[in-house]
Amino acid sequence: MPAAPGSWPDAAARAGVDGGDGGDAPPMLVLHGELDNWVPVLQTRELTAHLRAGSPSPDLSAELPSAQHGFDAFASPRFRAVVDGIEHFLAALEAHGTAGSTRRR
Repeated sequence: MPAAPGSWPDAAARAGVDGGDGGDAPPMLVLHGELDNWVPVLQTRELTAHLRAGSPSPDLSAELPSAQHGFDAFASPRFRAVVDGIEHFLAALEAHGTAGSTRRR
């Protein structure tokens, strides 16, 4: 049975993480703690390389030095910097009219 539009399996298929080429992936910002002990940072590197090879959409990846898996669980200077980075990424997408702004006007 195919994945429902907007579901995680649908998003994964569009990004190509299920073995596809990623050519239909939306813009992505991928953040990963360098010291994550739950999900290896290598997975983020592989996903980003896959997206850059197959997707025309913008993608940005950042490894946060000395950050664990839950680096954003509590407000901190790093947390604020991550939120600022997300806001800048989304603003750039909107300014360039790049795929999928859902902001209401």
